Amino acid sequence: MTSATDTFVVTKEYRRFTEFANAVREHRYIGICYGPPGVGKTLSARRFAHWDSIEPYLRRLMRARDT
Repeated sequence: MTSATDTFVVTKEYRRFTEFANAVREHRYIGICYGPPGVGKTLSARRFAHWDSIEPYLRRLMRARDT
């Protein structure tokens, strides 16, 4: 999806997303993000979770577990 070399622009909407995600985490609620496709929901979630740095480690871990 994205790579470490891609530029991510922190927008007002991303800041709102992080505020929402931090509140959900702090209060232990389930949050649902919805909206039209292409507005950045998935990209914001991946960025917030640092998924691009975690995913390679998880892939290696899963391969090791399956062998």
